[in-house]
Amino acid sequence: MPGANFNGATLAFVKFAGSDLSKANLSGADLSGADLRSCDLRGTDLSYANLNSADLSHASIEGANLTGANLHSVFHEDVDLFDAQVYGAILPDGTKYEPMTDLDLLEIR
Repeated sequence: MPGANFNGATLAFVKFAGSDLSKANLSGADLSGADLRSCDLRGTDLSYANLNSADLSHASIEGANLTGANLHSVFHEDVDLFDAQVYGAILPDGTKYEPMTDLDLLEIR
């Protein structure tokens, strides 16, 4: 299903384990509790998606857009976020990702 369009779809608890969803549009989709183990999600748009309690173990997420996504309580064993965009995402521990700015670095010094 490379390049598939699931924009805003309700896919809670869907079983996509092992699927190729590379470059798919899952922006704003409800993927809460979804089984995404070993999925190819490279270059996929997951911006503002709800991935609460989804299983992303061993998924390939390089270059994915996770801007504003809800990743709270996500299972994430052996997940590579190389080149992924995560600005404003809610991380597995419930905190919101806010990258450090140059001003933040100056305050640390």
